Amino acid sequence: MLNPRLTIPRWLTAPLTLSLIVALVVISSASARPTGDLHGPTDRSKSSALRIELNGQFDPATSTVSGTWQATGAITGTGRYFEHVTFTGQPVPGAQGVPIHVSKLLWNQTGSILLRADALTDVSPAGIATFPGGSWRVVGGTGAYADLHAGGRPAVTDDSFASLVTGQVHIVHAGSLRQDD
Repeated sequence: MLNPRLTIPRWLTAPLTLSLIVALVVISSASARPTGDLHGPTDRSKSSALRIELNGQFDPATSTVSGTWQATGAITGTGRYFEHVTFTGQPVPGAQGVPIHVSKLLWNQTGSILLRADALTDVSPAGIATFPGGSWRVVGGTGAYADLHAGGRPAVTDDSFASLVTGQVHIVHAGSLRQDD
């Protein structure tokens, strides 16, 4: 019988949820044959340009975003994504330089990509957040994306934003992709 006084702290529930989702995607795609669209140089040590565009909806109750993604350049693909957001401070209208850390899980029928980004958050008086500086990187993958590594600076392009009023999120990561042996 479970101890009713044993609870999981709220700050730990979102990372556990993201970890569970990653584990489920890894397990479900472990038997999938890698068939992703890899485009780029035949010399696997060379980098290629990559653009990942994400459009989603922010849920402030869970500090998560879910939506769709599209990659162009070194890889092409589309699918769904889920993101956990952590702010080090309050992103309120008028706030400047609030650190943000995100972990994103992108997936489709050919595999999954785990992406990490760190930046600063500036929020306009109208509640539109932009993310200057920082960086992003692919930290893992499955299926067709199992051996892929990517990254870029800044964390997002200048046309990226999140509305604290409507929850609409539009993020573009631009950088380079490297497929290592």
